[in-house]
Amino acid sequence: MSGYRGACLVGALGVVALWCGQRDAPLPPGSALGAYADLDTPESYVGQELYAYMNGGAELFHEYGFRAAWVRRYARGSTHLVAELFEMKDSESAAALYSHMRRPEREREIAPGCLGSLSDSGVRMARGSHYLACRNEDPMAEGGGEASALCAQLAGRLTGECGVGRAFAGVPEAGRVRGTEMALRGPIGLNVRPWLSPLEREGFESGWLASFAVGGGTAEVLLGRYTRAASAEQGARSLTSADARGVAALARDRRLAAARGAAVSPEELRRLCERVLTESR
Repeated sequence: MSGYRGACLVGALGVVALWCGQRDAPLPPGSALGAYADLDTPESYVGQELYAYMNGGAELFHEYGFRAAWVRRYARGSTHLVAELFEMKDSESAAALYSHMRRPEREREIAPGCLGSLSDSGVRMARGSHYLACRNEDPMAEGGGEASALCAQLAGRLTGECGVGRAFAGVPEAGRVRGTEMALRGPIGLNVRPWLSPLEREGFESGWLASFAVGGGTAEVLLGRYTRAASAEQGARSLTSADARGVAALARDRRLAAARGAAVSPEELRRLCERVLTESR
């Protein structure tokens, strides 16, 4: 891991990115937050350096538009906490990443006007162009109260809209199950659902997932955008193979709509795909 230590870091990939201690360290020392003490040396990462910190997870963050990350460890009494702040390329990218990471059934207000997604030992949220995660270093910790309190303080130092913002303004509203929306920024994000495993990955650019109430059941829908119409057509064929029961898929130009619902008829799934292709913006 590379230490922060007030030193400037130069990004790779042909783009010079300067991050130094004069940037008012986005994650402040514990003394600035009240009853917190600092643990270890703060860390920061840019570009491909993220792979040194995230074993197996950096690819997804890069797909969503990662620019830089800061990591700081705090102690509050006997509780040890980790704060991770990721700067994404813009607010839409941060909101998209949060939509991928959140647990909709466990979203709560963490800071005034800001929803966050709780886990057993931590919380994650997005604000402006930043994605913030706070967790208890003890994997057996329960409740996430200490992590939520830390996250609330850190979120108050950020600016911008919280949560998913307007990321799904172009998604059809009729029948949509609020909170199920998930933005996809590339083919790696498709791994979030097993039923999408046969889907053509080559040329997949972006899209979203959301659940809709249809008839007497619920169907999950993918709207995807490809670089070529032929790739979208191949994706539709791959999802409607003989082994893909309960799935409908349609391609139109460079877009693909696919729907899956065990309690929904094939005709209703196909109509839902048609509606999504027609009404989405």
